Amino acid sequence: MISYYLTIPKTKKMELFWIISNLIILGFLILICFLGIFYQKISFGLGLADLLGYIVLFGITLTHLTLTIYFWQNSISQYKYLAISFLIIAVFLSLQATIWRGNEYSWNGSIFYLPCPTKIIIKNQKEKKELLITMCSMQYNSSFTATWNGKEMENIKGEIKIPDPLKEYVNYPIKNILIQSYLNHTFEDKSSNGYSNFKKETLSVDKEYILLGEVIKIVDSKPMFKVKIKKS
Repeated sequence: MISYYLTIPKTKKMELFWIISNLIILGFLILICFLGIFYQKISFGLGLADLLGYIVLFGITLTHLTLTIYFWQNSISQYKYLAISFLIIAVFLSLQATIWRGNEYSWNGSIFYLPCPTKIIIKNQKEKKELLITMCSMQYNSSFTATWNGKEMENIKGEIKIPDPLKEYVNYPIKNILIQSYLNHTFEDKSSNGYSNFKKETLSVDKEYILLGEVIKIVDSKPMFKVKIKKS
């Protein structure tokens, strides 16, 4: 195969190079279209106007495919200009869908659109990382009954909701739960459906409490919840 390639005239080698380059770029654009439809949404940060971005993306890809077929039948030498032109367009679209996103969904390190992006810190022994997951407000609200041992809550009953991407970092069954009150431990007696904020210093050891909140961190394989407490 290599010996055959070495015998190809230089002009033919360049022609082959531009053919392959053009096909790679076309394949990249087609891949973006398929990912945007069947895998995860690609966002240009324009809100509802993202639909226009999709129309442009599909139009450009279809145009590239049509020109590739046309020049294959009529003038392969034009592939050089075709590859360069659509490479520039592909780079522009990639930047517009990532670091150049609009204000409606600004760049957060995720290539694809991530609804309700939430950062969760993982601190398990030597493992320290920050995960960006989908967790909309109140989607994973857990209501559970537990006792306070002075450091953490000991779970008695209730549904502990953990988003799927976090489950591998948590020990099951969940017996101990770390807690943080709302507003960074600042006490405000504002009830919400019978729940209110509190200070951990006011909790009594071995007393049962009904808590409501969602996971914000994983520490030593234990979930930490930001919670409100059921008013007695």
